[in-house]
Amino acid sequence: PRPRINLASPLPLGFTGEREILDIWLEEQLTISVIEARISSSLPPGLAINQVYEVDQREPALQTQLEASEYVITFLEPVDDLASQINRVLNSSIIQRVRRGKAYDLRPLIFKLELIPKDEADRKQVFTRLSAKEGATGRPEEVASALDVPPQNILVRRVGLIISGT
Repeated sequence: PRPRINLASPLPLGFTGEREILDIWLEEQLTISVIEARISSSLPPGLAINQVYEVDQREPALQTQLEASEYVITFLEPVDDLASQINRVLNSSIIQRVRRGKAYDLRPLIFKLELIPKDEADRKQVFTRLSAKEGATGRPEEVASALDVPPQNILVRRVGLIISGT
């Protein structure tokens, strides 16, 4: 039988993630501790379960409850005056972008954008919280482009998902 698993928000190719959220439907009733033990025993090294809990099947799908995604963008090349670039983006009233041939305004999709400490390789990083609602999803590579950094010069790690009511 095929497993029934729904991710709250699948990651694009090349992105990494932490604290990902998913729903799994089981064919038999098991205790939370048994589910956690069985999944943990089959995970590859480096992956861990943070929390398992039962959800009422009448609740809306995870995708419809998603409000925002949080990312750390690491710049692979030096970026001059990143703080000024961030201020420019945050002070913009409109950031016109085109995705799949359709124009949209990126600015209202950026809830937070801030410089954070450099990584262990001494590369600059920013934290961003972006809208993740259906039809209004901000993308970290578009934020990088708005900062005048080509998407091929970044690493993106999703560090959190914000579900409505949490």
